[in-house]
Amino acid sequence: MSGLQINLTEIGAETFLLEFSGALDEASGERLPELNSARYVFDLSKVVRVSSAGADVWCRWIRSQDKKKSQITLRKMPPCFIRVANVITDVIPKTWEIESFFVPYISASQSASENILFEKDRHFSKTELVIPPKVQGEIEPQALEPDVHPAKYFRFLWHRWPEMNIKTLS
Repeated sequence: MSGLQINLTEIGAETFLLEFSGALDEASGERLPELNSARYVFDLSKVVRVSSAGADVWCRWIRSQDKKKSQITLRKMPPCFIRVANVITDVIPKTWEIESFFVPYISASQSASENILFEKDRHFSKTELVIPPKVQGEIEPQALEPDVHPAKYFRFLWHRWPEMNIKTLS
């Protein structure tokens, strides 16, 4: 039995929310649904692990659904999903929209860490990525700073939009 769970909810006319949770692994193929020509929002916030076999299952599923002309939006991609997408570009097809993703932040003393949500049109667009150098943690109320190397962590964005510039706020 796969560790991946998927909850499907209709959120509008011909629009569905798929909430993925658990581990995307070799057994996940049996859980991935058939898509039609509707619009889908994939909420990946509760995906905790993506194995290499799981990435292969995901890519095969994407290719099998490609001819159905579904409109896919990715929401709240976790770091584990982004790390795989940075290595395997087929994980996020260029026709899919990216609405939001998480970026790891850590305190200066390394006593607290938190994933901060980056949202389209607020933190990124096709031409620019804005990285706040410090944010206030919601879980631990202290200043946090990015815990990623921008050239590596945000590679999945450059695969889509090579002209994108990074801007770090002061």
